[in-house]
Amino acid sequence: MSLNDNQTTITLDTRQLAAVLAGLRLIQTELPRSEFLPHGVSEIYDDGGTIDPLSAEELDDLCETINCA
Repeated sequence: MSLNDNQTTITLDTRQLAAVLAGLRLIQTELPRSEFLPHGVSEIYDDGGTIDPLSAEELDDLCETINCA
């Protein structure tokens, strides 16, 4: 992330963190078949087409960052 990106800080309990990581890994797994992402998930993932969604590599990096936090 660059310094100009909007950032949000939240606190998650262990169950919430597990759910977030599972969701990220699921999206990462489905990216090669992106047409299979449910419409609502696609809308969230690219903010209704207003942002470039993370690549599979960026998702992996994010998951690693979260795991090491």
